[in-house]
Amino acid sequence: MANISDAYGTLTIKVDNSNSLIHLFQGLEALSTGDYATYIDNIDLVIDALKKKTITEKDLEQTFQFSGCGRWHYLINIDSLYNWIKELYPDITKVTYASLEFNYIDLEFGNEVFESVT
Repeated sequence: MANISDAYGTLTIKVDNSNSLIHLFQGLEALSTGDYATYIDNIDLVIDALKKKTITEKDLEQTFQFSGCGRWHYLINIDSLYNWIKELYPDITKVTYASLEFNYIDLEFGNEVFESVT
């Protein structure tokens, strides 16, 4: 059995258009399910707000708090991110451009691992 790590930090996203923004958020929201979940603070409220407003250039780059758990360490989640989202939310393929930057602290107490990752 793998040791579970806990990650806490920020996620900065950049996209090229409003469609990409909404599809990316819906894909990221799907990651809150499963054994190695990622939770983005208030993502459901953000999605609802974006669907109701005119998205401006300023909206195409945003930073959020997140938490997640990983198998051994959270970096495995990041490496698998796109494939996991594609399984849960196939419309992620409609995103034409996205940049995701994770800044977080990862704790895994079983092996006394503590790392800060940017």
